Amino acid sequence: MNLSKREMVILGGLALAAVAMYLFLLGPTATERARLAAEAARLSRENQKITEALKAIPKGREGLEEARTRLEKIRARLLPPGGVSTLFGEISRPSKRLGVRIASFTPKGPDPVQHGQISADLIVEGKYLELGKYLEELFEGPILFSVSDLKLQAVKPGEPSLRMNVVLKTWMRQEVSQ
Repeated sequence: MNLSKREMVILGGLALAAVAMYLFLLGPTATERARLAAEAARLSRENQKITEALKAIPKGREGLEEARTRLEKIRARLLPPGGVSTLFGEISRPSKRLGVRIASFTPKGPDPVQHGQISADLIVEGKYLELGKYLEELFEGPILFSVSDLKLQAVKPGEPSLRMNVVLKTWMRQEVSQ
């Protein structure tokens, strides 16, 4: 087959056009395909993270409900708005039953209504075992207490009676203004 120059130029032009078409049309498609594959991999990782986060939501709700329940239990043990008189009633109740004598009860610190905390110096007298039971009943009672600076000393040398000095702290319920 004998081709003329003109036919060879046309065939060469067509071949060149085919190569150019491949480079200009299919070349970007290959790069686009690689970019899309990387984007699909990124989206797959993001989807996996979202799936794991969605699995954690019920656990978060359960944890939130448990925390809310614990807070309600603590709130129920806070001192009602009666203040110092209610506190004294709570600390004197077990003392009467156990035969522990309250020698002194002195509220101290800032205004409990403003700060929500009552702090008081408490001095009680009784036998060692009675004092221990007294503290135990205070902690198990309806009001949430903390005790610090506990000191024990003999009332009189040779007697079985002890004097216990403690600093009691408790928190009051705050009235919620709406």
